[in-house]
Amino acid sequence: MPFWDTLPYFNGPVAYNISLQGDLLQQNHVNTSRIGPRYIFDYPWGNHVVLSDILGSPGPCALVYWLPWQHNEITAVTWRQLYQSGCRCFLTSEFSGCRFVIDSYGVAHIAYWQAIGPASYSQSAARDYKESTLGPTPSRRRKLSITGSSASIGEVNSGSLSYGWYGLQESRSIVCGYLNPINNRWQFKAFIYRAGYQGGYWFNL
Repeated sequence: MPFWDTLPYFNGPVAYNISLQGDLLQQNHVNTSRIGPRYIFDYPWGNHVVLSDILGSPGPCALVYWLPWQHNEITAVTWRQLYQSGCRCFLTSEFSGCRFVIDSYGVAHIAYWQAIGPASYSQSAARDYKESTLGPTPSRRRKLSITGSSASIGEVNSGSLSYGWYGLQESRSIVCGYLNPINNRWQFKAFIYRAGYQGGYWFNL
């Protein structure tokens, strides 16, 4: 059964990993890995589920809203843009220190390194600061991060999940989403795994 059709039922430990291929391995760039709708194939390969944007890949294909990372930057999409995209699925590039945020304005992928003036920093406080530049304080906020810090940005209605179980060098995560046909709301799941090891865990965000 296609990956995106079964995504709503993923929960807990699984014996496979997810592998991204093609431009899904690249950071945001207008000519390769641009933010927005993208046709993505999914197919099994050994103990992996492969998600690929390479034309002619085997397996079924779905129109997915793609949110890649960008070094020293934030990539984001508003709820309005997401709903008007025509997509019913969502995918981010791999997290290896980066942060994913769901708030009342939309969703964002905040790179591990963040440029502040002429310098760049890897601290959680630097990601907090750059996140605050997205706009007014959100009324709701959920966060997936390497640290799992529960500190909110001026907001009490905030939740946090860590994927940093194996330390910075080996902790990995990918976020997938789907538009629930029952309530017409976007829902997101995090796949958390260890680099170089088999299997991982699905969590609702």
